[in-house]
Amino acid sequence: MAIRVSDWRRIKANLSRAAEPAPDFSGVYYALFGFSGSTLLSAISIALARGLPAWVVPLHVCFIVFSSLGGWVMVRLNKHVRKFRQSSVTGILADIKEIDRTFEPDK
Repeated sequence: MAIRVSDWRRIKANLSRAAEPAPDFSGVYYALFGFSGSTLLSAISIALARGLPAWVVPLHVCFIVFSSLGGWVMVRLNKHVRKFRQSSVTGILADIKEIDRTFEPDK
């Protein structure tokens, strides 16, 4: 059974890319959401405190908003990377099926 050299090279390249570990951003978005939650909890004590400088409350609000937004962006990015990785694996399987059909058309 012979396979075209171009098919074999394409499959080898795809398999080597699929074997690499996919980047995972879960640690980053866990940290960002944790920071946002802890800042939100500290906002309760800030709301009860008196005599604070005027910049403290807006700074806490900025921390809450931007860390929550950053966490959400990282969640979306992680989903996009996983979906792209799954489509790569699906493409490799399609290549393998195409080669199978070339050499065994009755399947």
